[in-house]
Amino acid sequence: MRLLVDLALPATCPGCGQWDTPLCASCAARSGGPVGQWSPLEVEGRCAAAPLLTLGGYEGELRGLVLAAKHSARWDPHSWLERAGATLARGLVDQGLLAWTGPPGPDAPTRVWVVPAPSSWRRRLFGREVTVVLACAVARELAERAGVSAEVVEAAWLRPGARGQSGKTSAARRRGRRGAMLALVEVPTRVGLVLVDDVVTTGATARELARVLGGRWCVFLALARA
Repeated sequence: MRLLVDLALPATCPGCGQWDTPLCASCAARSGGPVGQWSPLEVEGRCAAAPLLTLGGYEGELRGLVLAAKHSARWDPHSWLERAGATLARGLVDQGLLAWTGPPGPDAPTRVWVVPAPSSWRRRLFGREVTVVLACAVARELAERAGVSAEVVEAAWLRPGARGQSGKTSAARRRGRRGAMLALVEVPTRVGLVLVDDVVTTGATARELARVLGGRWCVFLALARA
């Protein structure tokens, strides 16, 4: 069946639409950066503000790639997402964002939890958990590049009835995420959080994730910022 589909509908690059290629060289290279300079993101919880690092703005080819990674049945984004996650992790190290903000002392983090933003049940059902793939790549790269004790922890869950954010207005996004998550574990005192999402638009998902986890040291990574 897949062969028949490919014959009837020739492959196009999910980023730029170039014909006869599942992924053009230019769009493939977007997973390698460059990573932009970090920007502050206001959040809730014990870390009132946190650095946010992305591959760029949610537009053009990057927007097409992110949408295809989340929704396209004709492109397997796994390798591209792994490279993107590794790139974000290198940016985090290179920009000094592992030097956790906050007072040094006996409570300073000694290890890192890389926490993916929770996916909707539909995304889980169809195996399109973009944030989990990104988080795994981030944790591996942090361990290999910086010698950090990093592990992926799915520390939060969407409450029953919580819906996806696609297509909503900014105000609806903020309302839709407030109170929408449930912490599955308690963050230990000396654990820093690297919170991973696919796109940051209003920051509603990031704020809710930081709020329910209550970590003192937080950094956010995402593929793009709208």
